[in-house]
Amino acid sequence: MDASKGRLDRWIERDRLPPDTDFRFSEPKRMSSEDTLLLASWIVKGELGLLEERKTFRWVGQAEVSLHVNVGHVLAKYVSQIVVSQKGRHLL
Repeated sequence: MDASKGRLDRWIERDRLPPDTDFRFSEPKRMSSEDTLLLASWIVKGELGLLEERKTFRWVGQAEVSLHVNVGHVLAKYVSQIVVSQKGRHLL
């Protein structure tokens, strides 16, 4: 799943990731806190319909599903589980 290993297209189309040129997609627990927050925000924007469908985060082969969720709760839970420093302390 690591873009640096050249296997990104097996998992996701590049256009479905944040367009920031500094964004580095990898396994979430190996991503920087900034990249994790950017990805989480991008996913939420897509689920809320704020992005064009062709830019909405989807794994290769993933069926389109419409979700109605409490975005704040989901984002907070995602960030608290993923954004952890190497010493195990929460960065946020």
